[in-house]
Amino acid sequence: MDPDQTFFNQFSQPPQVLYRYIPAHRLDDALPDEKPCFFRVTPPNELNDINEINFKPLFVDDKKNHENINREYALTLTELCPASPISVDDVERYRQKHSLGYGAKLTCDQLSKRYGVTSFSTRKNDVKMWSHYADDCRGIVIGYNVDLWVSHLFGTSIIREVKYADELPIIIGPRVVNQENVYAFMSSKGAAWEYEQEWRLITELSKTQESAKGIAVITVPQESVSSILITDRTSQDTVDIIVQRLNNPSNNYRIWSIDQMQRGHDPTKLAFIGQMKTRTSSTIKPCSQS
Repeated sequence: MDPDQTFFNQFSQPPQVLYRYIPAHRLDDALPDEKPCFFRVTPPNELNDINEINFKPLFVDDKKNHENINREYALTLTELCPASPISVDDVERYRQKHSLGYGAKLTCDQLSKRYGVTSFSTRKNDVKMWSHYADDCRGIVIGYNVDLWVSHLFGTSIIREVKYADELPIIIGPRVVNQENVYAFMSSKGAAWEYEQEWRLITELSKTQESAKGIAVITVPQESVSSILITDRTSQDTVDIIVQRLNNPSNNYRIWSIDQMQRGHDPTKLAFIGQMKTRTSSTIKPCSQS
């Protein structure tokens, strides 16, 4: 990560808690037993939006400028990821295969060799996200306290608010696809996704660990879990596992209730219907002094 970059963007501070929508089978990552919480780090070209790191070139790219444009893309994208140099021939192959979108596709693939993202939301009750990312409302949502990430992820990751727009970002030449603009490219999406209210943790893949399943991950302390939400579709087996882990004295989770959600009068949101108490506050270990 560049030394002049900070964990937070000085112009956009995240809220204290950000939420992750989790299918039940990912509980061992999101709310593990006797080990830190894992965040998956996904390269942009493996995300579900076909327009990840997409842009509209606003420069002449005809036969006369063809070779110069290829050369500029090759030079700039190699600078972004020197471990995977891009040749003029590589650019030409993308040009032939992807036509007008070749520059954006090549940029996305090149950045995906160096960076990965972990997605969060400011929203915890959105029906679409419960359906898309939490197994049709059968999973869970976990809130994580952002302040408790900083000391663990500083120098490894950067957090950015996603900016939404109806139009693709415009570049005036291949040299715009440079290190200075990397984080803006990786935190821009179409207006159709605005309901997600996403924040992204952008991580250098070289700074990640590899899980037992061969997936790139980073870890944060169990103490960072600040809330857990379930629905009336979440299985009792999943609820039982959550309760057991909250009560395990070897763990450091500091919450003692689960928020319960179900369908309500607003078709876009799940309604809060109460809390399930899982333990008393006296059973929670006090925070250690640092």
